[in-house]
Amino acid sequence: MLASGHMPNAASAAGELEFAVRQLGAVGGVVACNINGVNLGEAELDEYWAAASELDVPVFLHPTQPVPTPRTQKFALNQVVQYTFDTTLAIGSLIWSGVLDRFPNLKLIVSHGGGAFPYLMGRFDCMHERSHAGLQSEKPPSAYLRRMHYDTILHDAAALRYLKQQVQCDRIVLGTDDSFPPADMDPLGSLKLAGFTAEEINQIANVNPSALFKI
Repeated sequence: MLASGHMPNAASAAGELEFAVRQLGAVGGVVACNINGVNLGEAELDEYWAAASELDVPVFLHPTQPVPTPRTQKFALNQVVQYTFDTTLAIGSLIWSGVLDRFPNLKLIVSHGGGAFPYLMGRFDCMHERSHAGLQSEKPPSAYLRRMHYDTILHDAAALRYLKQQVQCDRIVLGTDDSFPPADMDPLGSLKLAGFTAEEINQIANVNPSALFKI
């Protein structure tokens, strides 16, 4: 069970997370990748991140776009494109606002293979090097790749192999998206198709989640 809380009230959400973990047996928290259109790194959520760090539980970041933008209303572009870039914007804002520096023990799980973040790393690092307007992170974005955990919902064998190359198997966890339309109906089969070994599949499907959620 993952606990959700009222956002953007960080104090209330932190209290709900602590209650759910200590009293109800929750193994982590879940937060949308934006709060009423505000990037996570720009929202006043330090009290929540602090609670998650102190409780030593992961927070799952999942995109949301209840009302599609004008350009994503048709052709399933909201689910295919907007959701994945919602995750990308959340990650970028958390890094560049300094959240991951302020909370070095914060554990984050990001959906859909991290959106475009692992695949735009060169562009992220380029901007860190050449433009410092408002960028508060201590290190280039690529240095934070392994600070997060990534699910496997990519629907592409080559993309899964690239994710493994970028973050290594110990940072990947199994994902399904069941029962939503873009679900991976055979996540273990997707890993096999991508050439993951039996040992790697066991690590992604069993070892990593057990360690993250302490189960």
